[in-house]
Amino acid sequence: MDELPGYAPPAGLNPFAIASLILGVVGGLVYCCGSFLCIGWLGFFVWLAGAVCAVVALVQKPEGNSKIMAWVGLALNLMLPVALFGLMAVLMTFGMLGELAKEM
Repeated sequence: MDELPGYAPPAGLNPFAIASLILGVVGGLVYCCGSFLCIGWLGFFVWLAGAVCAVVALVQKPEGNSKIMAWVGLALNLMLPVALFGLMAVLMTFGMLGELAKEM
């Protein structure tokens, strides 16, 4: 069967881009929700693997959907530490305010 004029077949998907996207989501869920089950530390290793996969996918010069997936995977893997740092800062602030309120 002949190809349609002006139509290019989709570029192959980069498996590292797919892995970074999946590991970014799974790492965030395990890190946040796994704390209740005492397996939150496992999320760090999943996050680290996702970050490495995203960098490898971007170094391989992805095209099309692979490039988008690699960037989204990297963003998810970078959002996790930033969000956790912000949450830690808020909780520490509330803790300090609570201690100051006890002294008054």
